[in-house]
Amino acid sequence: MNNVFAQELQKIRKSQKILTMFVLLFVVIIVWAVVSLFSAKQTTKVDKQLLDLAKPLNPTIDTSIFATLQLKRSFSDTELANFPIYQLLTNDKSREQVVVPLGVTKDELNSQNVPEPTPSPSQTPALSNQTIDG
Repeated sequence: MNNVFAQELQKIRKSQKILTMFVLLFVVIIVWAVVSLFSAKQTTKVDKQLLDLAKPLNPTIDTSIFATLQLKRSFSDTELANFPIYQLLTNDKSREQVVVPLGVTKDELNSQNVPEPTPSPSQTPALSNQTIDG
């Protein structure tokens, strides 16, 4: 009976040591977290530019802007219909970029006769001792 009692006492002591280790580990983790939060708060600063951007806007409206907008020129639908719009297309034959009106397609551009450059003159052979009788 003495032997059983000693074994039970050993088990309790082992579990008590394990419990003590877990409590100390928990305390160390809590201290580590508090120190990390405190150091992060000390090193984190808000940039001055961000503070300036966070200021509230001025709620007053400058009414002179409305007068300026009314003085701006507006275009009627007929004026806008006659307004030319151009696009930049690349000719597949000549590999040149060409400015064309908006309605022209790339196929139409490629089908147009592109003027070929004038060939350089070649030297004509000299006529020797031949006469042309007329």
